[in-house]
Amino acid sequence: APDYGLSEERIGRFLGSRRHEFYLATKCGCDPVQHDDYLEIKHTWSTDQIRRNLHTSLARLKTDYIDLLQF
Repeated sequence: APDYGLSEERIGRFLGSRRHEFYLATKCGCDPVQHDDYLEIKHTWSTDQIRRNLHTSLARLKTDYIDLLQF
């Protein structure tokens, strides 16, 4: 999930060429909104937001597929 950015990046580095040995799941629908003094995470279930979350997770995990996408 976008909330897990650093964790997804670490997992992506760890998996490397062993991706086929693991079952990857992530979440979607998170829509971060930066306010002056805090970050608010809204949940937006639009096709565009889900697509953005998926592509971000794919890049962070350094993979071309997710086994389970959770809503």
